[in-house]
Amino acid sequence: MQTDMGCNLVIDNCFKFMSTRTCLDRMAELKRKCHNEHKFSQLVKLEFCNKSIIAGWGNKRTYIVHDVDFSCNPFSKVFMMGDREVTVAEYFLATYQKTIREKNQPMFVIKQGDQDMYLPPELCMLDGVPASMKKSREMCDAMAAVRISPKEKLDRINQMCSELFSKKAIEQWGINIEQVPIEMQSNVLTPPQIFRDN
Repeated sequence: MQTDMGCNLVIDNCFKFMSTRTCLDRMAELKRKCHNEHKFSQLVKLEFCNKSIIAGWGNKRTYIVHDVDFSCNPFSKVFMMGDREVTVAEYFLATYQKTIREKNQPMFVIKQGDQDMYLPPELCMLDGVPASMKKSREMCDAMAAVRISPKEKLDRINQMCSELFSKKAIEQWGINIEQVPIEMQSNVLTPPQIFRDN
């Protein structure tokens, strides 16, 4: 970051909650609540359409689900890979060594420009924490664990900097970074009083 003091390296630490359950696990939960396939498909689309999911392979990219296609599955959906036709299941096994076990699952439709990409829910993770878990005891404990004081935050950043700057690549690249954080004068504002008419 360029400032009046020259180039500065901005480092921060943050926490992101990620579910370890797959989208297929969530679909199974929804199916147990439904009495017919039509209701199930409606609930699944309501749950996932226009929502973010995380790929459980490669560099763990996030995707936005455009639609859920119940007319195909990973073993019936085919596309051209080079000069031959392969199924989605064959592609994931050959490319990422990921074996798809559940045959009876719909496919997520992802828009990639003018083309549609089909992803199996079994290999996709829920992005964020489901609403059903947000009020659970486990979630409260997790929130307490990441609620750290400013001193703890600075200590963690300093520890991360020490590990980063000890890498040989930093020296090889000829980069010299001052590890002491920049101190700035600031004012602490008095909390405002809020008045409300009853």
